[in-house]
Amino acid sequence: MKHYIKCNTNIELIYKWLTMLNVSKTEGKKYIQSVTRAVDILCVLANNSEGISLKDIAENVNLGKSTVYHLINTLVQTGLVSQNKSYNKYRLGPRTLEFSTAYLNSLSLSKVAYPILKEIFDEYNENIYLFKIENLDFFSIISLESTRPVRLLTATSESFNAHATATGKVLLSSFSEEELDKFFDKHNKLHKFTENTIISKEEIRKEINSVKEKQYAFDSEELEVGINCIATPIYNHNSKIVASVGMSIPKQRSSEVRRNQLLLLLKKASEKISMELGYKKHNTV
Repeated sequence: MKHYIKCNTNIELIYKWLTMLNVSKTEGKKYIQSVTRAVDILCVLANNSEGISLKDIAENVNLGKSTVYHLINTLVQTGLVSQNKSYNKYRLGPRTLEFSTAYLNSLSLSKVAYPILKEIFDEYNENIYLFKIENLDFFSIISLESTRPVRLLTATSESFNAHATATGKVLLSSFSEEELDKFFDKHNKLHKFTENTIISKEEIRKEINSVKEKQYAFDSEELEVGINCIATPIYNHNSKIVASVGMSIPKQRSSEVRRNQLLLLLKKASEKISMELGYKKHNTV
């Protein structure tokens, strides 16, 4: 099986689109070799933003110079590649941005996330929800409710109770200091929902910093007595947190072992959703 060259820029978004043309290869059918070779060339160019010579491209993709010459000339004519004739080097062309934009515009967070979260829900039957950030406010876009006898009564996690929820803490961890100040100005008096709710702004800032480091959050009966929650972040193609996946579990079903098991599941789910949105793991913030 051919080893594809790894791209380290948003050319990966183009790569996802182009390699859809090559899906028949994995099914043991014929495929268009020139397309996969062209994608490899694009990836080499993506890894060399200052430009690269024809000879070096050929060496990187393990093809003859003549083959690469014909392929890259076609890419130049389509606008996917630009040539600097003075230095005889090639780089990505402006049209690559059209593919990146088209791929990103085709994505819907809820459509990407729903089947991934539904699979976890079907197996564990616990409350799962997805919240996104918009203009420093939080909105629920997916809510899967457990059919078990003990259920979460407070289903929403809006910005006014963000300090008391795991999903809220994850989303707050994406805020700059200035944005946090605005949040606290807007919610000057934080509500104490239970005895465990943290309402000290200084303590909340410490908690948020901890979430930034760990990249997950817990809340232990901070919003509702008898309910513990876990949440993990979802990143976009710019490595920015845009949403949070949360799971609410009744206290009697949230032993440390089970909580850690579910945390691992949420981490994997969040990573999968993030990758679909163009996020690259090695860019973790």
